[in-house]
Amino acid sequence: MLTIYDLKNKVMLNQPDFFNLVEGFDSFKGVSFVGSFKIIEKELMPRFKQIDLILGMEAQKTGKNLDQLFNVSNKVKELLSVSADFLDRIENQTLQLKFTKDELFHSKYFIVENKTDFIIFYVN
Repeated sequence: MLTIYDLKNKVMLNQPDFFNLVEGFDSFKGVSFVGSFKIIEKELMPRFKQIDLILGMEAQKTGKNLDQLFNVSNKVKELLSVSADFLDRIENQTLQLKFTKDELFHSKYFIVENKTDFIIFYVN
């Protein structure tokens, strides 16, 4: 369940459509846990020109997913499963993924921006 407090209008938004809220923004930055590279590819890449994420790896499932991606024996197989656009955006740095093994707080932070406005999301 998504609940957002709109500071500008001083009103609680119950179950808003997140992607409607971020329409018109072209940059997405955040601190979170890796859910899936497919979510990044399917939901974020079509909507944002620039994506910068710091992703925690302490969760057992996340570590396993990352091990599958970076393990030499599985690397080719995993790279074949992402789109050419995903790889191109990593190469041209419009998709930047940084990972930490350090303990990462549970809360998630996201900032969406365009040339004139920004929105900050905090998820606890």
